[in-house]
Amino acid sequence: MESRFQTDHDIQRFHPTRMEISLSSLRRNYATVRELLPPQCDIMAVVKGDGYGLGMHPAAEAFFGEGCRRFAVATIDEGLSLRAALRDVEILLLGIPPVSATEAVVRQNLCATCGDMAFASALRDAARAVGRRGRIHLKVDTGLGRIGFFPDELVEAARTILSWGDLEIAGIYTHFATADEENLDYTRAQYRRFAESIKDLERNGISLPLRHACNSAGLINVPEAHLDAVRAGLLLYGYRSGFENRVVPKAPAVTVKSALASVRTLPPGHPVGYGLRYVTRGTQRLGIIPMGFHDGLVRSMKNTQFLLRGHRVTAVGAICMDSVTVDLTSLPDAAVGDEVVFIGRQGDEEITAQEVADRLDTIVAQVFSFFSPRVKRIYLD
Repeated sequence: MESRFQTDHDIQRFHPTRMEISLSSLRRNYATVRELLPPQCDIMAVVKGDGYGLGMHPAAEAFFGEGCRRFAVATIDEGLSLRAALRDVEILLLGIPPVSATEAVVRQNLCATCGDMAFASALRDAARAVGRRGRIHLKVDTGLGRIGFFPDELVEAARTILSWGDLEIAGIYTHFATADEENLDYTRAQYRRFAESIKDLERNGISLPLRHACNSAGLINVPEAHLDAVRAGLLLYGYRSGFENRVVPKAPAVTVKSALASVRTLPPGHPVGYGLRYVTRGTQRLGIIPMGFHDGLVRSMKNTQFLLRGHRVTAVGAICMDSVTVDLTSLPDAAVGDEVVFIGRQGDEEITAQEVADRLDTIVAQVFSFFSPRVKRIYLD
């Protein structure tokens, strides 16, 4: 499949701050996940949030090229955009679209998550208006408390939906709340509730073609829950989502880079940046990186670091919307145009996405969501 997305490095001439995404790493991670699963278990590639910030379409095309035919997104806009690019794949909407969008869901053959009868009724009405059957996956709330039928509601709900004849129940799933934590007791309890819910349906003559429960952490930590498909997200991009009880090789797909825009020397006692939060301790050599909180840095992050000439340098003063100042005193040869790495490897040093997440007391998935469209995505193969 020929890619339609820009890979031109000339963009660096205009604004050097960019995110480089390795498509070969995405493919390698897909192959790794495939090796973890039994042959009959499908991979549903989660490409929501614009492919976790990497770019939904290039990521989906990479996974499609490796044989992926099931995808999951969060919103109707994401689903419609992906459907325009990939016509013959299953696309599951993990979020609940507004009633006003239900006809578009049916027309574009998107598969909707159904966790209550009000939405089921709205989708039924849309299917009748469009003149074709709608497709749903039943969502079971086994303990996350977000979306889904409770287990004791499931049989009656499925019977009612099937009696209408307007909706096809193409699958059933649940979502684990703590599969990324070391104590997996709650996750296994959720899985038992889900398995019992499926048995209740089968005892009532309702057999569903696709059962799935595992997210990235679950597919590593709870292999007994692989079932018919797994929803692989962060793992496909080369990152862990928390505790893992076995070693799984990953190929991180993202490097975030920029370049020094300015270098100058300030005398002792000179203030630096908004709020005068930093004052030079002595004569200091400082550099400006054209990367600020609009690009993806977080203003409240402490001890923000970058790699320059294979060494770590630290931000001083407040992070601005469009730039950050770093201390270059230990690197007297640093010069305008030198490559700067925020996430990735340079020489023998590396700043991982996990390190950045830890400094912000968050998760890797949120780190990538910080980077705005101004940070150009460059796809390397």
